[in-house]
Amino acid sequence: MENQTLPTTNNVDETFLSKWSWGGFFLVPFWAMASKQVGLGIAIFVLSFIPFIPIAAGIYLGVKGRNFAWTKGEWTSFEAFKQRQKLLDKVGISLFVILTALTIFSIGGLMLTFGA
Repeated sequence: MENQTLPTTNNVDETFLSKWSWGGFFLVPFWAMASKQVGLGIAIFVLSFIPFIPIAAGIYLGVKGRNFAWTKGEWTSFEAFKQRQKLLDKVGISLFVILTALTIFSIGGLMLTFGA
């Protein structure tokens, strides 16, 4: 088994850790799993069937997600962590935009079809 050492905190950008995480907000359970928090991701997925849990978890991970993922995850470097978080932010925002556009077009199509 490979001996993995935790990264040093010398290169940590505290400003980046305190920024809002769009990936954490939009991709709640998937963000947790991609941020090396598999147990949390599974727990949030199971609890997501309870009303308001996904919204509360999304807000919490949006605010504290990056800091949580950095302190709880085993990252090889801060740069690797930062790249993963930026990718998850892009995926979360892209998915939100795509789903919003599909919803608007679907509603528009229904209105045209049924003459509302």
